[in-house]
Parts: sequence; structure tokens; C-alpha cells
Amino acid sequence: LDEIPYSKNCIGALNYSLLYIKPYRNVFYYRTNKSVFLRHISRVFLKPLDTIEIHGSIGQGFRVYHNYSVINPYSAGVNFTVNHGVTIGKGTPNHDCQSIVDPIFGDNVQIFSNAVVFGGIKIGDNVKIGAGAVVNKDVPSDCTVVGNPMKIIKQ
Repeated sequence: LDEIPYSKNCIGALNYSLLYIKPYRNVFYYRTNKSVFLRHISRVFLKPLDTIEIHGSIGQGFRVYHNYSVINPYSAGVNFTVNHGVTIGKGTPNHDCQSIVDPIFGDNVQIFSNAVVFGGIKIGDNVKIGAGAVVNKDVPSDCTVVGNPMKIIKQ
């Protein structure tokens, strides 16, 4: 609600978000993928963006700012935020769990513009991944990650 001209949740707020906040539209289609009726009726009027790809299991409070992102985590916790140009995807499996090739994110993770996160790694809670960072190793909770190669900065 902080990004739209409505003070409460209502059908007008939903319509405004679907029409004018294009990344929200893709998140909406991601969330409604189990409701065949709602998904297909909505797609007749408003096409999803081809510039945002979303897969995986993502918790409540998921936000995408701007277009052009590939978001394929194995799982992500609540309040997961992704900015412009972020790529999250497959890589080599983690040594702990050989079958997982996508990253696992904790709660309250923010990923800033043009960052790349890949592989079967674990990102802890309350982590910020800086713009342009390339993350391919586990990150503990309450940290900020910057640079290429990645450098962990404790908060």
C-alpha cells in the first residue's frame, strides 16, 4: 500500500497494482498459480511480463522492484525483496545436500540491482546482498555481502 494511491486493501488497489505496477502483476500470477480460474481470467486482460521469471517456494512479503529479473530460488522466507536485473538460479550442489542446486534464502533478505546468486547455497536471515555482487558461497545471518568476488561484511 505504500506504493499506490490507496489507504486500504480493496478491489481498486488490486486493479491499480495489476495495471500500473507491472512487476506486481508477475508476483500476482506466481501467487495465484494454483487457482486456474483466477489465473486464466486475469491473463485474458493483462499479460504477464516476459522480463520477469519467478519459480520456487517464496514466503509472504515478496517484492520485486522493476523488471528484468530471473528469480529461481529453491525456497525463500518472508519479506524477500529483489531489485532490477537480479539473477537467482542454478549452480553446483551444496556439499551438505547434493540434490539442491538452487539457493535457499532465509527471512528478510534484500538483493540489490544486478546481483547474481547461484548454486545450492544457504543465505541466512536479515542479509543484504549489494548491487553487482556475485554470491556462490553460504552467507551467515545478519550480514551484508558485496563485490565480485563476494566479501561478507558483518553488521
